[in-house]
Amino acid sequence: MPHDWNEYLETGYEEIDKQHRELFARVHKYVRAISDERGDEEIDQLFKFLKDYVSYHFSTEEALLASKSYPDLPKHHSQHVYFLKRFQELYREYETGQITEHLKLALHKEVVGWLMNHVARTDKEWVTYFQTQSSPNAGGSEPRRCPKCGKPASAGKFCNFCGTNLDEKLCPKCGAKAEGKFCGVCGAQLAANVRCPDCGATLAPDVKFCTGCGRKM
Repeated sequence: MPHDWNEYLETGYEEIDKQHRELFARVHKYVRAISDERGDEEIDQLFKFLKDYVSYHFSTEEALLASKSYPDLPKHHSQHVYFLKRFQELYREYETGQITEHLKLALHKEVVGWLMNHVARTDKEWVTYFQTQSSPNAGGSEPRRCPKCGKPASAGKFCNFCGTNLDEKLCPKCGAKAEGKFCGVCGAQLAANVRCPDCGATLAPDVKFCTGCGRKM
């Protein structure tokens, strides 16, 4: 799992993104220290940071989800509870003053790995839900879908589920990157994309509203 922050990970909620960026910065520093064989010192700093961070961040996130009546909040909360319990177990081991190989491995896989995956995948589930609920299509028509994986696409540039650039033209039949009138892989005829006259976003030819600014097409 990558440890560098990027726009794909943004939720659109400034306080959440601020906390996520701080987490990724700390983890990136930890990973670099490990590669430079300065791991023990940075492990100490990371444990101290996470001790206060995780509870505060989870509370902030759950308050947001509750305020918006997110239907999967109980499931999301249970994942937070699971992580907090495991982290507290490892923190007690850390407090003994011995940074063992077992503790290093557990920190890397069960703490850092879990958090990175949670931000990049689990949190994206509620981000996508809120985006589809607030989009012009939320009134009942089919939401915009990623041309590659077919799942509901966010209002951003990349698919939340597979990372496909939503501005790229893909063949609707085989999913290959396509140019011109026909797919160079399977030969399917391609419809031309359109561009929003207000914001310039590249859109599929059959959309009714611009996903960049909401303009009716």
